[in-house]
Amino acid sequence: VTAGTLLNESTGILDVQAGTGGSRSLGVSLYNRGTMTVSQATTISKSSASHLNVGLVKLANGNLTVTLSGTRPGFSNDSSGTIDVGTNTLTVNGTGTFINQALGVFMGSGTFDVSAAGLSFITDGKTIVGASPGIGILTFKGYYLMGPTGSVDVEIGGVPNPGVTFDQLKADSANLQGGTLNVIPGTVSGQTYPIILVPVGRSILGDFTAKNGLAVPKCASGVSGSAYVIVCP
Repeated sequence: VTAGTLLNESTGILDVQAGTGGSRSLGVSLYNRGTMTVSQATTISKSSASHLNVGLVKLANGNLTVTLSGTRPGFSNDSSGTIDVGTNTLTVNGTGTFINQALGVFMGSGTFDVSAAGLSFITDGKTIVGASPGIGILTFKGYYLMGPTGSVDVEIGGVPNPGVTFDQLKADSANLQGGTLNVIPGTVSGQTYPIILVPVGRSILGDFTAKNGLAVPKCASGVSGSAYVIVCP
């Protein structure tokens, strides 16, 4: 497909299969209302395109690259949209905007690469680390900017071991402009969980306005050095 808008309706399935290998490319503006499954490395690129997901984009053993260029290009995950990277990588590069709208969902244990110098990225929606239920490490390459309607969902429990006993979000740097932290606790007494981690010398700015799941057993949370930690008595 090399031109125009590709509309995948709400009952539609767009299945990028592995086949015998090789890359896949779509030179279109994507409007996904159904299910798009990526099982082989795929690139979407069209100048001045406004890509919109209001359905499910699921990376299943294949990475997805969306290249933005031209006049006012963008990629929006709408309020009813979910992007599940699994253990794979979604890269949005070029020059333009990438937005997770309020109530939109990012999830998985792979990588969102938003590190392109010309990219403006913000999540005003939900970030589910792992599979919920399911423990994982979700990585954002670049600047993780969460707006006031955004949220982060994590599971914690047991002797701290990231990706095994608790969820961890990694980023090059992070800015929490309010929003909500949702915690599903297991057995947590006497433990500290670095649920957000940036490299040493980088910063985590701001804090969550609302914090759910911490009242029992009255865990505390906040920035400590290069991590945002949950400390349980």
